[in-house]
Amino acid sequence: AEDKNFYKHYGIDIFAIFRAAIQNILNYGSEKRLVGASTITQQVVKNFLLSNELSYERKIKEIILAIRIEKALSKNSILELYLNDIYLGYGSYGIAAASLNYFNKSLIDLNLEEIAYLAALPKAPNNYHPIKRNKKAIDRRNWVLDQMYKNKLIKRNDLIKSKSKALIVEKREDVEQSEADYFKEEVRKRLYKTYGQKTLYEEGLIVKTTLNNHYQKIADMALINGLLTYDQRMGWRGPIMNISKEFIDKEILESILNPFPGKWNLTVVSKISEGKIFLNFFDKKSDFILIKDFKKIKNFNKTKKGDVFFVEKIKENWTPRQIPNVNGAIIVIDPHSGKILALRGGFSFKLSEFNRATQAKRQPGSAFKPFVYMAAIKEGFTPSTLILDAPFVIDQGPGLPKWKPSNYTKEFYGLGTMRIGVEKSRNLMTIRLADKIGMEKIYKVAKDFNVHHEIDGNLSMALGAGVVTLENLTNAYAMIVNGGKEISPRLIQSVSDKRGKIIYNQETKKCLNCLVNIESQELPIIDENIEIIIDPSIAYQMTSMLEGVVKRGTGKRISELNIPLAGKTGTTNDNYDAWFVGFSPDLVVGIYVGYDQPKTLGYKETGSRVAVPIFKNFMETALSNKNKIPFRISREISFVKIDPQTGLQTDDSNGIMEAFKIGTEPFNNEVIVLDSLSSVNRETLSGTGNLLLN
Repeated sequence: AEDKNFYKHYGIDIFAIFRAAIQNILNYGSEKRLVGASTITQQVVKNFLLSNELSYERKIKEIILAIRIEKALSKNSILELYLNDIYLGYGSYGIAAASLNYFNKSLIDLNLEEIAYLAALPKAPNNYHPIKRNKKAIDRRNWVLDQMYKNKLIKRNDLIKSKSKALIVEKREDVEQSEADYFKEEVRKRLYKTYGQKTLYEEGLIVKTTLNNHYQKIADMALINGLLTYDQRMGWRGPIMNISKEFIDKEILESILNPFPGKWNLTVVSKISEGKIFLNFFDKKSDFILIKDFKKIKNFNKTKKGDVFFVEKIKENWTPRQIPNVNGAIIVIDPHSGKILALRGGFSFKLSEFNRATQAKRQPGSAFKPFVYMAAIKEGFTPSTLILDAPFVIDQGPGLPKWKPSNYTKEFYGLGTMRIGVEKSRNLMTIRLADKIGMEKIYKVAKDFNVHHEIDGNLSMALGAGVVTLENLTNAYAMIVNGGKEISPRLIQSVSDKRGKIIYNQETKKCLNCLVNIESQELPIIDENIEIIIDPSIAYQMTSMLEGVVKRGTGKRISELNIPLAGKTGTTNDNYDAWFVGFSPDLVVGIYVGYDQPKTLGYKETGSRVAVPIFKNFMETALSNKNKIPFRISREISFVKIDPQTGLQTDDSNGIMEAFKIGTEPFNNEVIVLDSLSSVNRETLSGTGNLLLN
């Protein structure tokens, strides 16, 4: 349809030029458009290298360059350039875009009559508009089909069938992309740091990120809703302003307020009557009734006429909204690769660009405890080891008060297994254990998991008094669930230059013998090039105990999802920071909530109440692990049914199948009482039963 002799000529078609010249001479003096006789190669030259100027000089340049391109590139390469660049109407540049815009299909899914229509468009796409000029478009399409049949490219049955089809276009489905502002900004900062300003902004880098759009949308929703829910519990802080005028320009007001972008509407209270609040949306046209039970909102009964605030329509009710003072972050990581699939560093990027997932270093509280318990297991303890939950006092020196750590409940629970210490987040059991094994060994484990920021020798560090970013803490939990394999959190998968050459690739796997004889019986070996930072059996024992946190402990409300999940809550002194890092076998999600200027979240506003619901919301919506895949068990693990209260073997239905490294199972019910562990080595502890720390 465009260049019949394309595969035969050397860039220009002499016969076509001769025909065009005669035609233009015959049309001289008429208003008919000049015939150009350009080959596909010439059109490539014009589109990429020259302008649309109608002149003999441009035409001569076009011919010379077309001949040169034919010598430099293959015919298929030239055709590829042409098909990816030409304008085909409907805002489509390139044949692939046209396929989507006209038929909502990829090229490979087009049928014959659709292919023929696209082939008819290069001549003049506006003349063959599928709706406005449908008959003309069909005639041109059918002409292309006739040419295909004439050149023996299709059979007669295909010709008749295709020509009888109507030309029906289907609107392209818009793929809704999440904003992911925090994610994109973090990518930009890391690229800037690595390549510099000039390369980043001027060299046309092609960057492939790890972002999962599906998870990002859910993470955005979960964090925003979680922060709003907490903010509602704190009560209404009052309107943005109160205006005496009956009408004010909405655009001016919004520009002053810089409102949170989303589905919020700016309103003003027009009147309050009979226990109902009427709102006006600055249009003087209609009033809307706010939710009838607005009195249930703490402090909202102080609302007056003229108050300006945001509302959001939820189902059929208008709900008042205010930008929360509290903030937080959420991050989603693939535990097998370290890919960051979703990240949100705050309530609104437009209100604050500070990324609380990667930049904020805060105390993790009890979310740090798994590293204490893994250090203990490395020293020979087991999940059924008995530890005393009782007062613990340390003299800090002359003139200083004695340090008296306590449990969140301010109570003491006596003897309990290590598992109970994890599931119920018992501070005193953790401190007593840390005191016995020493902070140096805990620091070593924390360093291996890259959560050792500003950790010193003080026992308070065992309760999460050090600081860490949400990104690093969540990645550390990912290394627990993946069996102790070292990974690093990453946002960027690969970077290519403008020519497509890969200049950075994050992939660590290597195929050692992929270039093998096809008849060989040897299978290629994949080297993951991953370091093991902790014994996989210890990683699984910790995973099992964290699974108990969800089943019976501080994360119990998540158990309603009825899928294999695990995790750990974290709450710092006076409820300043609330954490939850949870995971399924193939997905890890970390949540942090707190004020930017540290202050208490409020009475009983713990990780369990503030952060856990955000995790639950995410997992429920994302349908993560909907097939109920269990956590992967190390081959060095055996199970013994244990009484969770006594740590002894039991046949009782309330017993827990406890995970032991082979050789450390309690083969008898003997309880060993130790005054100090310093005189007992790992070999002595192995297989001797349960330990009582006093």
